[in-house]
Amino acid sequence: PTAEARKKATAAPAVKAIVFTGAGKFFMAGADIPNLRKLASASTGADVMRKGLQEGHDLMDVVESGPKPTVAAVNGPALGGGLELAMACNARVGTKTSIYGLPELKLGIIPGMGGTQRLPRLIGVAGAGKAMLSG
Repeated sequence: PTAEARKKATAAPAVKAIVFTGAGKFFMAGADIPNLRKLASASTGADVMRKGLQEGHDLMDVVESGPKPTVAAVNGPALGGGLELAMACNARVGTKTSIYGLPELKLGIIPGMGGTQRLPRLIGVAGAGKAMLSG
């Protein structure tokens, strides 16, 4: 979801709710980890990553507490940032092909857009701990 699309949807009186879904077989796979590794080693990588994380936080805040209800129509794997987006939505609907995970945890990367705070609120501390330890 782009900032521009989000602004249009929240400003349009005819839009009563915002539904996020994926194109094709995936809901959303999140960040491109190999690309992040390359970016982290670049001289401006830290600044670019910081800006991207801030934009992600801003998006999640609007999705979670914006002026219109949000729904994640999870039509396939929701991994990493995709799961974080689904968790930020006010409601989630899945299918038989829905898969949920935070694979970045297996790489020692903490979910960067509030996933570690939202997951325990949604499924309880015990379930969240198990999910986070298994990725």
